[in-house]
Amino acid sequence: ASTGGEALTENNMNLGGSHTGVSATNMDFFNWKVWDAVLTTGEMLNELYHIRPLRTNNLNIWTPLWGTWAQLTDFSGNGRNWTLGGTLADADHPPISW
Repeated sequence: ASTGGEALTENNMNLGGSHTGVSATNMDFFNWKVWDAVLTTGEMLNELYHIRPLRTNNLNIWTPLWGTWAQLTDFSGNGRNWTLGGTLADADHPPISW
């Protein structure tokens, strides 16, 4: 993962797993956005309450995780769709602006 302004060099991401293969989380992700750049605090706060990315420069992947048809699809235009490795479940989603 990228921290402190370091470049992201991983070729894959796992949501809810660990290096041992044991589930490390029990969370409901509603919206997943990743950039190939370090966003400012202001940019992060702007993105927090919007589903669609406001900043599209350097957008690596965007997946709004609602509805089974969309949960594995990258809507950024980069074609980085997810590979399913478990059972998908839907939950009630927060009232966030498009």
